[in-house]
Amino acid sequence: MNAAHETKAAHRRTQASGQLRGVFLPQERGLRQTLAWLRLAMLYGVICALIAAGGLLWRTTLEGGVGLQRVPVRSLTGGVQPPFVGVNLQIDAYAPEQFALRLQELRAAGFGWVRFRLEWRDLEPAPGQWTWDVADRVLGQVA
Repeated sequence: MNAAHETKAAHRRTQASGQLRGVFLPQERGLRQTLAWLRLAMLYGVICALIAAGGLLWRTTLEGGVGLQRVPVRSLTGGVQPPFVGVNLQIDAYAPEQFALRLQELRAAGFGWVRFRLEWRDLEPAPGQWTWDVADRVLGQVA
């Protein structure tokens, strides 16, 4: 018998027994290669996830100040407590009387500052022509 005939006979025997011992068919080689690439991609994903988790844990540790005793700084002078509660207003949505009433309601509610939008066209209606009427009106009512 020649070598090719022996290989075919060995292949038939392994197919009949349902086992492949070291003999890979071409279609199986492609599947094995695909699975190997899939395992490699999954390993890469796991490594990246571990690195990201470690970085987040390290960041949390640094921001939490582990091992540091943070003592609040006390002022010798009383000082004034800054008004941290504020509100945004749309000034052109109110008539002047309504705007004054709204400001009184906000003061009564404890708001300490007001932010409003001031359009550039209201300050400079024409190039080189400045008018502060809107800003003066709002600041006069707020102050």
